Amino acid sequence: MSQLAGYIGPISTAMWVFPFVALLFTIPYVLSSYHRYGAVLFFRALVVYSFIFYLMCVYFLAILPLPSIEEVARETKPWAQLEPFAGLKSALRAGGFKANDPQTWLRVLTTDSFFHLAANVAMLFPLGIYLRYYFRQSFFGTVRWGFLVSLSIELLQLTGLLFIYPRPYRLFDVDDLIANTLGAALGYLVAPLPMKILPSQERLDRVAYRKGERVSIFRAAVAAGVDWALCALVAVPVSAALGARSGRRILFIYIASVLVYFIFIQYLTGGRTLGKALCRVRLAREDGGRPKLWQVAVRCISLYLILLAAPWAGFRAWNGMIDATGWRFFALGAAAILCLGVFAIFVFTCFINLITRASRLPHERLSRTRNESTLRRAQDI
Repeated sequence: MSQLAGYIGPISTAMWVFPFVALLFTIPYVLSSYHRYGAVLFFRALVVYSFIFYLMCVYFLAILPLPSIEEVARETKPWAQLEPFAGLKSALRAGGFKANDPQTWLRVLTTDSFFHLAANVAMLFPLGIYLRYYFRQSFFGTVRWGFLVSLSIELLQLTGLLFIYPRPYRLFDVDDLIANTLGAALGYLVAPLPMKILPSQERLDRVAYRKGERVSIFRAAVAAGVDWALCALVAVPVSAALGARSGRRILFIYIASVLVYFIFIQYLTGGRTLGKALCRVRLAREDGGRPKLWQVAVRCISLYLILLAAPWAGFRAWNGMIDATGWRFFALGAAAILCLGVFAIFVFTCFINLITRASRLPHERLSRTRNESTLRRAQDI
């Protein structure tokens, strides 16, 4: 157990860092999934995120804990071990191995040298399983990737963590390359056992494509998020040039984005925007045809300038009631209740849509439009 104590710290660090890495990875992963399959499958995401966490553990085990630069500069120990199977020979010597004495075999298994070799085999053993199951690699492809991952680890150690340190603080060991590559190969050979229980990638593809035929609220929201991010990239320098700091100027830029990008440009492109293109979605009439200008305008104005702007308008009216008196007080109160009520109904409709997958949203009914998946059409091309 004392030999395992050194592994607890790096793995614990990986557990703390992983949520931040996962958060950064989520947006590109969701976009790539929608672009390729039209859907995000929970099980596939679980496999991908577990793979990221596993790789973090592998590299953290190789580089942590980090010593001080001064401590490394004072070291004089060798920085490389280039003799193949030196670790195995050391384990055999330490255990007093004799082929005709089974007791010496057990002593070899308890030596520190053998534990180091076994740990390096185990380190990339899961990689072989991931490569065969998720990445659909062949045996030789798995061996190649196992060797390259191991080589990248050893080069990090050899260069003193990419020359951050004046010299290596971990030993570059050719036996580690051999053991890591062997571990990946063994993982490939054992992979068929868990693959009998896990759904195949082909089956996951079929499920994803089937789900991708329908545009979910989340998929539409991701597409809209990309579009608004693009509008923000354009609006920020424009607002800076105009000195837009007041609420009126920011509101003007918001309305201009809706009118120019979401209505005019989306109409000219046949119901497509950058976000929709990335998520394989296009705006269409109820019969699947190209939407008319009035339909795009009604849809975007009702969604962005009424439904989603209702909370902002409602709270503005609510705050205005503080200094209001008489009929103005009651008018602002009625406006606040109306705006917040409209938004509450919209949220409730979205919730029903998530559950039943049948209820159409208000802006879709008003404009007689719908989001249509272009995934199948892209596959046919």
